[in-house]
Amino acid sequence: MRADRDSLPPLREINGRKAKRTVRAPVRYTEELASEVIDRMMSGESLRQICRDPHMPDEKAVRKWAADPELNFGPHYARAREALADHYAAEIIELSDAVAGCSDNSVVQAARLQVDSRKWIASKLFPRQFGDRMTVEGNPDAPLQTVTRIELVAVAPSSPVDLDQLPLANVKQDEK
Repeated sequence: MRADRDSLPPLREINGRKAKRTVRAPVRYTEELASEVIDRMMSGESLRQICRDPHMPDEKAVRKWAADPELNFGPHYARAREALADHYAAEIIELSDAVAGCSDNSVVQAARLQVDSRKWIASKLFPRQFGDRMTVEGNPDAPLQTVTRIELVAVAPSSPVDLDQLPLANVKQDEK
């Protein structure tokens, strides 16, 4: 029993008092729990918020469920994360509209922080839609070309050269 307690992380202090450590029993995968996790994520709750509930599994367990191909939870979890990114995008609009015409700079800066945080997390949750896009464009009149063949072409010198007068590399003149 003591060995189990020693392997737990140290307690943090909250308001000068040590927080109580709660150890939850592991929660096994069920279709009902998986459906609740998916529904709550699609309605805008983060996985961390969902897993704080005592009857829910911890985040690590949900991520294991998503990685397990036998459970068929992964595709649903991926779609729920995309829906969560959409939810954050909608929140960005609401936050921006809420401070329109506000003259208090601290309120505007707080809203800016909230918007930037949501933009960042949306870009990580669903990078295909909300991530930074990099495009490589060229001139349509002179499109980018790749070299597919290298040729050595002999070209005549532009002026006559006396080959006997050229020095040879690493060869002494008397060795000729």
